[in-house]
Amino acid sequence: MRKRLRKEREKLGLTRLQMAQEMGVAYETYCQWETGIRWPSGKRQLKLVKFFGIPAEELLAVTEEKKAG
Repeated sequence: MRKRLRKEREKLGLTRLQMAQEMGVAYETYCQWETGIRWPSGKRQLKLVKFFGIPAEELLAVTEEKKAG
């Protein structure tokens, strides 16, 4: 998920601070999502999916990250 978050954020030309504001979380919290330290709650995951306009399966694709990492 972390790599996909960054990719989608960068596609929109947004900073981490702007994404944190969009998601209604602290900057540090969003940074932890993007670095993989923490995972967003189910409610926040749904908000991310809607915000980016992508299927949940794409955002949550853990197998993709394992192959790349």
